[in-house]
Formats: sequence, structure tokens, C-alpha cells
Amino acid sequence: MSEALKPCPFCGADIAQLREGSDLMWGYCLECRADGPPSLKTGGNSSAIAAWNRRAPSVTRGQIAAAIHAHCTLSRADIAQDVDGAREAADAILALFGGE
Repeated sequence: MSEALKPCPFCGADIAQLREGSDLMWGYCLECRADGPPSLKTGGNSSAIAAWNRRAPSVTRGQIAAAIHAHCTLSRADIAQDVDGAREAADAILALFGGE
């Protein structure tokens, strides 16, 4: 059984497919039209699938908020307010990349 294409690392859609040219194959997202990275056809489908699946994984709102919050310098009185601000910043970042 061959490995399946993982969801798109850019938009998270689970509707990627393989495309091919004369010498190359690559993954392609039908939702956001992201594509690549290319691999030689001689490697077959498994090579193209592995290349697509190695791409950066999608991140969640919570992961972004935690990273922003971890890098903020906070006083104890400002923690609750800054956590909300980190969540708002995470939402804005995810919106730019079409995330959740």
C-alpha cells in the first residue's frame, strides 16, 4: 500500500493530487493551488508523495499564540491581557495564511 499525500501545508486542505510533466512529478493542492516540490518521474509516485509530505506542517492558532506569548516580556499584571493579545495576533497570522 502506498503512502497518501498529506494535507496542504499552506491551506490545510486535504485535496492534493499528483501532477506530472515530461520528466517531473509534484504534489498540487486543488484548493489554494500550491505545488511542488518536484521530483523526477524515475522515482515514481512514491518519490513525489514523499517530497510533498516532507513540506512544513500546518501550525495551529494555539501553537502560534504560545510562541508569541513565550517571547513576550511580561509583568504579572499584564499576563492575562497579553495572552489575549497573543491569541489575536495568532488569528491575524493564520488569516494571512488561510489557517483555521
